[in-house]
Amino acid sequence: MSGDSAPSMLRPAVALPFLLVCLIWGSTWWVITG
Repeated sequence: MSGDSAPSMLRPAVALPFLLVCLIWGSTWWVITG
């Protein structure tokens, strides 16, 4: 459980919400600047 196999930022529990937020912001920005 030391996390040597991968950095904490690359865990699915961190990456998936981050990716979801990026998709929401990206789509919103695309609609606004459309």
